[in-house]
Amino acid sequence: MASGVVTALGGDVALTVSFAVASELSDAASLEQMSQVALVSCLLVATTFSAWLTTLGMYYDGGRNGIPAFVARIAAVTHRVALNTLVQVIALIAAATQPRRLVRVLSLIGVAVFFVFLQRVSSMGVVKMKK
Repeated sequence: MASGVVTALGGDVALTVSFAVASELSDAASLEQMSQVALVSCLLVATTFSAWLTTLGMYYDGGRNGIPAFVARIAAVTHRVALNTLVQVIALIAAATQPRRLVRVLSLIGVAVFFVFLQRVSSMGVVKMKK
């Protein structure tokens, strides 16, 4: 029971932190006149690297306690924050580039559907490996 509460709290914290990070990154990119494509590209690289670290951490963790398990969990949280930040930045860009509210809402729904699809496709390989 307590583990589920901590996991849910961790998800909420990751979402809140990623929203703040996305806002700061978007503001910094505007200030430095960095293109939106470059910002998203940097975040894709960071997200891919964090996914690699998470996968490596799960491989070396092996269900043990101690430093490997701690590092694996840190890598998983980092990946979660990186992925949520990427989604938030793309949502901010999608909302900022559309002049009409209905188009903004539909764009945001499209972003949500796309990332749910990506999550499902990427987790299909993980489910097959567990069997």
